[in-house]
Amino acid sequence: MLLFFAKAPVPGRVKTRLAKETGKVRAARIYQEMARICIRAAGGLTPSVDLWVAYESSPDYPDPSWMTPHPTRFFRQRGKDLGERLRHAFGKAFQHGARAAVAIGSDAPQLSCATLRRAFRLLKKKNVVLGPAEDGGYYLIGLDHLYPKIFRGISWSTEQVLQQTLFQLKAGNLSYGLLPTLWDIDTLADWQRFRSTHTSPAPDSAP
Repeated sequence: MLLFFAKAPVPGRVKTRLAKETGKVRAARIYQEMARICIRAAGGLTPSVDLWVAYESSPDYPDPSWMTPHPTRFFRQRGKDLGERLRHAFGKAFQHGARAAVAIGSDAPQLSCATLRRAFRLLKKKNVVLGPAEDGGYYLIGLDHLYPKIFRGISWSTEQVLQQTLFQLKAGNLSYGLLPTLWDIDTLADWQRFRSTHTSPAPDSAP
């Protein structure tokens, strides 16, 4: 199962670092474009892999129907921090019979369908797979079973996330595989870096 974490694209609530440079409205448009790029890549795995959206809603966007293609299965994110939200989402996946589950967000739209397939292949041999991000976090995590302890004791939203997670994996004697390193899009320079190497409809031209 593939778990795609997404938020309602409300100006001021998404891409807040980017918004300091671009303004809240443009940052929200960029977020929408990133989410659509990611879900199109994720859709390349269907129907062999179930796609579920872990969604943080708002009154204006109560469901993820603003995405293209429109995901048909979604559930509400639950938890005080990312670790709790990941535990809840993975728990839901395995409760629904998933033999392996991979979670991604929209911060790394350069993530390809081929890399997602590689993640699932690695999970046939490893307990955990991680996609390292240049900022010290990770853009992808996959599990062959639920391991709640690996989400505890992590300083979320810091450059220590990946190293602390690897420490938890080693402490739990869990095998793991690493995917190619990508970069998260948090600033205007990050977005321009992505746009210089990838082609997609410009969010500023969207209605």
